[in-house]
Amino acid sequence: MDINNYQLSFSSLGMFRKLFLIACWAIVAILSLGCAVWLFFPNIMGEELGFSIAYLLVMTAGAMSYVYWIHSAIAKRKTGQLLALIGIQIIPFLNPITALVFIAVYRLSKQEIELNQQYQLLQKTA
Repeated sequence: MDINNYQLSFSSLGMFRKLFLIACWAIVAILSLGCAVWLFFPNIMGEELGFSIAYLLVMTAGAMSYVYWIHSAIAKRKTGQLLALIGIQIIPFLNPITALVFIAVYRLSKQEIELNQQYQLLQKTA
């Protein structure tokens, strides 16, 4: 990690976190494509859906919002939001594996924030 040119942004994320975010967006893209099938062929898919198209659109928008929240929390290293995401994964979602991923991301983000603060102090004193 080059401390002389270090910025907290998406481009400075490690490969693991970038792949995790790509996987999250890919899942939402697949969900959105599924929503598009139901929107373009409502007569064929209406019986299989079991609920209204408006409900499907709300679920898709909610999934996109949730992944955007994950993306901004990870890319901007927002540790408070990462802790909230850990709590959401544990309590309502009962998803300990993803919670462990968020814990690893949280710890790494916290280290990067400390490194960035040390770099800022070095810049002020130099």
